[in-house]
Amino acid sequence: MQPLTAYCMRGHRQVEGWLQRGSLSILWSLLEAQRLHALAGDVAEIGVFHGKLFIALALSLTNEERAVAVDLFEMKRAPDFEQEFRSNLEQFSVPMDRVDIRRCASEMIALSAAPEIFGSNVRLFSVDGSHEYAAVIHDLNLARACISQVGIIALDDLFSAWSPGVSEAAIDFLRHPDNRDIVPLAISAAHGPLITGASKLFMVHASQVDFYASELMRMNRQSFKTRASFCGVKTLVFDFTNGVRKRIEFR
Repeated sequence: MQPLTAYCMRGHRQVEGWLQRGSLSILWSLLEAQRLHALAGDVAEIGVFHGKLFIALALSLTNEERAVAVDLFEMKRAPDFEQEFRSNLEQFSVPMDRVDIRRCASEMIALSAAPEIFGSNVRLFSVDGSHEYAAVIHDLNLARACISQVGIIALDDLFSAWSPGVSEAAIDFLRHPDNRDIVPLAISAAHGPLITGASKLFMVHASQVDFYASELMRMNRQSFKTRASFCGVKTLVFDFTNGVRKRIEFR
């Protein structure tokens, strides 16, 4: 069994964090689609905490690809968790020589410096740092500056009642004239029915929607709920109330 498959099926349960199974299924499906179609590029995440999602990204690395992690590594209930993060990467045999860990606030990274730090060929960029409006907008713009033509932006906590700034930022970002080529692809519903909100929004270049949508439907059809209009685009909505039933590819 491949390391990424093993991690997504069982290993992720050993890492502290808030990555829900439905969101993991969508993330895994997208990484698998990139692997099956040989879509190369780096991966990155802002806000890694103990590495629950980042490990999946890093285990998808091939050849000379690299993974970039940005975090303050400090929270009120966890004063310094960088060592836990590093230990978790080592536990799952993440290739540390291809991991770049940046201990800083992402807001301190200038937009002009984004390609130098993250690279300009990122195939999946996870945004899960500060949930304040200004920070989310900034982080989305960082991701926008770095993703490749087949790149994906994953945004955490869409429609969360605890973090309304995330939804406001996502909508403003998607409606900005400079981002017309970036569109919503899929929304993964959070715990339980759709009315509880969503855990992640996945965005791609408009030219890639049909490709990624077909891959997600192929692997998660049983969890597909509807196509809902979001910022003027019909967006796939997946509801994992009854658990994850992802089709696993071993090719």
